[in-house]
Amino acid sequence: MTLPDAPGPAVPRSAVSGAAVPATADAGDTTELDSIILSCAQTEWQRVTMLIAATVDATKAQALDIKAQTIASRIYALTDAKQLDSKGNIRRWRTSEIRISKKV
Repeated sequence: MTLPDAPGPAVPRSAVSGAAVPATADAGDTTELDSIILSCAQTEWQRVTMLIAATVDATKAQALDIKAQTIASRIYALTDAKQLDSKGNIRRWRTSEIRISKKV
């Protein structure tokens, strides 16, 4: 009986959210994704899940394959950077709300 191969190398984790960071991610990738997220965000409160869904649609329209969890990780970072305001625990997508920061 043979055992399956050991799992691959450890995936680096984001310091902000603990989410896996794609191996090909660089500053240009996050800047582009941040721009897409901010263009989908509204000045009025909206559920985090709605912003993630709108951003997934926008990335697909640009032929980018970006997962919802990657988008969520960038939303967490944008919230920490005060570019987005939040109400509630933003890691609970269905119950928390987010908007473009009025301070920007």
